[in-house]
Amino acid sequence: MSPDGRRVWPRPSLTARIVVWGGVAAATAAATAGAVILGRAAANALAADDPAPRRVDPRTPRDPATLAPRFAELDEDAREAVRRRARERARAQMQRDRAARVRAAERRNIVGDITESAVELSGSLNSVAAAVDRAFGSFRSVAAQSSAIIAEFGAAADLIRETARPRAASDQDEQK
Repeated sequence: MSPDGRRVWPRPSLTARIVVWGGVAAATAAATAGAVILGRAAANALAADDPAPRRVDPRTPRDPATLAPRFAELDEDAREAVRRRARERARAQMQRDRAARVRAAERRNIVGDITESAVELSGSLNSVAAAVDRAFGSFRSVAAQSSAIIAEFGAAADLIRETARPRAASDQDEQK
């Protein structure tokens, strides 16, 4: 800050502003990516529960004209046996699917994924914060050195001015 506390002093260079705004942009992008990953994980978790399949009441007799030709040729007991086998296969398939979803859920640990993403994000943000801190430290160092250099230039100018004055005074004395 300036000595009066009203503005930034010394003014940050274009490079410093680009670094700071780039860090802000990177943090915003990381936060957005984290939100997208979290949203997708939540959507996948909700989509894993499949609705139950629609069931036709097996007690309802069907018009043989609407059945498959070979199925229509069977008597009602044979049709029921075919339906029973089909239901058993469907039930077995549903059990296999359910077991596969359970195994997939065990492998896919949403909380672990979120924690891992948060750790990566915080590591990135810590890196950006450290870079910004180093940049400000460098700026402070340059500012401290520049005031010392300007003071040295001022002292050198004063020395030259004092050295040049006696000659001018002695030259004027000789001319009189």
